[in-house]
Amino acid sequence: MEHYMTDKMVEAYLKALESEERAAATIEKYRRALLSFAAFLSGAAVTPEMIRLWKDDLRASNYVPSTINACLAALNGFFRFCGWTDCRARFLKIQRRLFRDSRQELTRGKYERLVAAAEATGDRALALLMETICSTGIRVSEVQYITVEAAKNGKTEIALKGKIRTILLPAKLCRKLLKFAARQKTASGAIFRAKSGKAMSRYQIWPKMKKLCARAGVDAGKVFPHNLRHLFATAFYRAYKEIVKLADVLGHSSIETTRIYLVKKVCSVCKDEVTETVGTTSSVKTPATCTTKGTTTYTAAFKDEDFSEQTKDVDIAATGHDWSNKDGICAVCHTKCDRVHKPGTTCEVCGKYTRRPSTANSGNTVSVPSTPNGTMTVNPSTASKGETVTITTKPSEGYELGSIEVLDKNGDALKLKDLGSGKFSFVMPDGKVSVKAEFVKTAPTSFVDVPANAYFADAVKWAVDKGITNGLPDTMFGPYASCTRAQIVTFLWRAAGSPEPKAMSSFTDVPASAYYAKAVEWAVENGITNGMTETTFAPNATCTRGQSVTFLHRALKGTASGSANFTDVKSNAFYADAINWAVANNVTNGTSNTTFSPNADCTRAEIVTFLYRAYQGK
Repeated sequence: MEHYMTDKMVEAYLKALESEERAAATIEKYRRALLSFAAFLSGAAVTPEMIRLWKDDLRASNYVPSTINACLAALNGFFRFCGWTDCRARFLKIQRRLFRDSRQELTRGKYERLVAAAEATGDRALALLMETICSTGIRVSEVQYITVEAAKNGKTEIALKGKIRTILLPAKLCRKLLKFAARQKTASGAIFRAKSGKAMSRYQIWPKMKKLCARAGVDAGKVFPHNLRHLFATAFYRAYKEIVKLADVLGHSSIETTRIYLVKKVCSVCKDEVTETVGTTSSVKTPATCTTKGTTTYTAAFKDEDFSEQTKDVDIAATGHDWSNKDGICAVCHTKCDRVHKPGTTCEVCGKYTRRPSTANSGNTVSVPSTPNGTMTVNPSTASKGETVTITTKPSEGYELGSIEVLDKNGDALKLKDLGSGKFSFVMPDGKVSVKAEFVKTAPTSFVDVPANAYFADAVKWAVDKGITNGLPDTMFGPYASCTRAQIVTFLWRAAGSPEPKAMSSFTDVPASAYYAKAVEWAVENGITNGMTETTFAPNATCTRGQSVTFLHRALKGTASGSANFTDVKSNAFYADAINWAVANNVTNGTSNTTFSPNADCTRAEIVTFLYRAYQGK
């Protein structure tokens, strides 16, 4: 079967990469490679011979092997997306580098000369930008995440390549960044901006750095924004000798990627690399007490004379008083709690309860019935009118406190004060009271990117409870990520109870082992979708809002009624009936009073919300 590339297919593939949260620079690099190959084909079919000739053409054009392999990677990704299993570009064989060539390194001295040169030319922004990259190890494409808000918080969260990592910003750097932002009258958002107001890109930063080379006396071949990241990495590794921690800071998925940043000492005689790994010994220099911190001294002694003995003092946090005896006396140092212990109260520091001298009205008891999936204790259990009673709740594992109330002798609820950490208090009335509580199962998943007040929070919890989705790795749900065709049909299939399809998919781009294989075939069998072509489904292509409600409408066999009267929904559009049904059944109200945005990408938050509302209404 012959295969022909089209601009539409290329754009669909690049759109799929965006939905996978691939870096913008990577997508642009793939775009250039695919357009170059399409131009080389000049309308001819894609064949192994044409792939080989294009590879030879790139080599003849003096492209370096790593660049050629990057172009071939773009080609293979496109072939997989299209389901062209008979097409595959073979990579050039390149000897693997374990460590970065020290001759390519930018030394600290040369870096400082570059910064000084930028300051001397009056380019304070460039000087501070280079300092920021070198102090944090961020990629030049991540400069956009250095914001006023990040400088105030001392940290920034970088979302790139489908991962989110936290980068700590040194306090000294934060002060410089905030001072610079104030001078530029930047109150929020990115600190380093181009004249257009947008965050600076590598294409604006690199030329500026090159111009400094002559003034700074630095070889232009060593001056790249990425070399500042290399300088950070080598300094970090020399300080901590922890390659795994370095990989986390740099945002590398594989430690093998991190190895090229490590420059090792080379013997001047034999030219062999010289390394030495040594363990550390530790001894407590000053023990910590209840109120004062201590010190531990760590020592590393090297056999290699080029490495001197290294010592480092690390603080030991104060232990704090041990109030476990609940008598107001520390069990370790025997210090007495210096808080005033009022009768009828429990000390917030040591936990000691001081009874009132009078025991009148001792018949005012607090009844605490046995409660499943948790325990409750009260202090005191007998109290005088006006005395404060403290309730302590402790849920069993896998449970949390659902509700709690205190009823007086007439069955009326008393006012409760939430003290935090499962503790509550109330003022004792005249007569007996009873405490009632209910412990419920804890929500199975807590996503860090799903705030409790988000419009989609209940929908996400419902979807997880129903087994429709488990979210993403590392406690993330990715609510704003675009939903792919594979994900949407899978969500619908699971919501329908994951029925077995009559046969497996015949689409060439849907492997039998794929998590969405059964969902795709079920969707086709039930008339929800027919795929992109007779042989392809395009599982990684992004679904629009119009397509999403259409799939849901077909899955539930909904009946359209009325008209939503959106200005961007034509009456003859394939999704018009589905949108009318969705609005009539409170599945969605559109993006405004007059628009639905049918061609906008459907996010993961939107699709689970659509599902939640549709199935809740059944």
